[in-house]
Amino acid sequence: MRTFLAINFKEEFKKKLYENFSICDENLKLVKKENLHLTLIFLGDSLNKDNISKMIDIMKNLEFKRFKLSLSTPGIFPNLEKPKVLWLGIDEGGKELNELYSFFYSYLIKENIKIENNFLPHITIARIKNYISKEKIAEFMNQDFPELETDIESIDLMESKLNKISPSYFKIYSRQFL
Repeated sequence: MRTFLAINFKEEFKKKLYENFSICDENLKLVKKENLHLTLIFLGDSLNKDNISKMIDIMKNLEFKRFKLSLSTPGIFPNLEKPKVLWLGIDEGGKELNELYSFFYSYLIKENIKIENNFLPHITIARIKNYISKEKIAEFMNQDFPELETDIESIDLMESKLNKISPSYFKIYSRQFL
């Protein structure tokens, strides 16, 4: 089972974000509006049923306050020479996201669950299928994104099922913040 910890957004925030993304290219695959989220930790197939139960127990005991999240500048992964992902960074809320990441990372390490330790808070906007011109990348990087802000009220343990069109995401467990 492919799993990840995510911050899911309210519909209004996703709608506003999607409305303001204007770059178009046949080699660009936009993330579906309903799939927009922030991945806190991608777990992949590393959790078995026992680990999932333990993760839910950890989430149940998590005491974390709600916080605001706002967007910052756009970026690309892995680099300008071989771009694969277009994303928007996080301004306000970055500190809280890093605290959440550290909390879960330390738990996963104790459980001998291997994950990458290179968290950069961002929202993936699009994936590049093949090639995209540097002009299109510049268009994205120079695009004026609105100053969007939202309240973050929960964290979700999600399952990802891949198919040919786009992934489908399902909540396994959701923990509301205080």
